[in-house]
Parts: sequence; structure tokens; C-alpha cells
Amino acid sequence: MQEILEGAPGVVSNANDILIYRATPVEHNARVEERKQALRELLKKENEWIRGTVQKEAVHKLKEEISK
Repeated sequence: MQEILEGAPGVVSNANDILIYRATPVEHNARVEERKQALRELLKKENEWIRGTVQKEAVHKLKEEISK
């Protein structure tokens, strides 16, 4: 998450806290939506990686059981 937020203009991230600031409410809301979308994409990639890893482990275990 830190990589997604770090360096983004108008965004400060520290541990679990995220501060997003802009001059106007319209600009602020647009920046919030941009960061939310970036975080959603990161979460999607992580979930795909986890699913792939779990599937590979399951297939490996099945192959081991079959070969016994």
C-alpha cells in the first residue's frame, strides 16, 4: 500500500493513516477516488497472486496423494 500512496501529490501516508488534501472539495474528492482506485487494483493483484499460490499448493498436494 505504501508504494501506491508514496509520491502521490496531496497524499500523506503513515502506518495505517492516510491524509489526502486539496484546495477545494471537488479536487479532494477526485484525489480520494484516484487513490481508492489504485488501492483496489493493488488488492486485486494481491488476491490473484494468493489464489494462484493456493491453487498451485493444492495441485501439488493432490499429485503427492495420487502418487502414494
